Amino acid sequence: GYTRGVTEALVDAGVDLATVPSLGTSAGTWAAVGLALEQRFLDTLAVIEDDVPRVPDPRAGRLERIAGELFGADTRVPTMRVVACSLPRMTRTVLSGADYPAARLVAASSAVPGMLAPVRIDGT
Repeated sequence: GYTRGVTEALVDAGVDLATVPSLGTSAGTWAAVGLALEQRFLDTLAVIEDDVPRVPDPRAGRLERIAGELFGADTRVPTMRVVACSLPRMTRTVLSGADYPAARLVAASSAVPGMLAPVRIDGT
């Protein structure tokens, strides 16, 4: 919530952040998409209510479903880059919001290995 609070304060002060390029990992990706779509943090909380995953949570697809409810299943954010872990290679991977739906990227970036079910993008 901290990142969302700071960005909302800037927007409320008249700073246009909706089209600013962003890079996020985990919670930062949720904030980046919310900012790009001009969603308010409290509105986001109202949508997910008690559906925030508790860890460990091995249920596949849960993060992507929640993100899809918030941001739309097919919504893309071309100005966003997301960092996720490629498990087969154990390397950091940077993915573009122009190439994949935001809900999928948010889920992949938030799927902490061993804590939340992994999200495969292009087989990794």
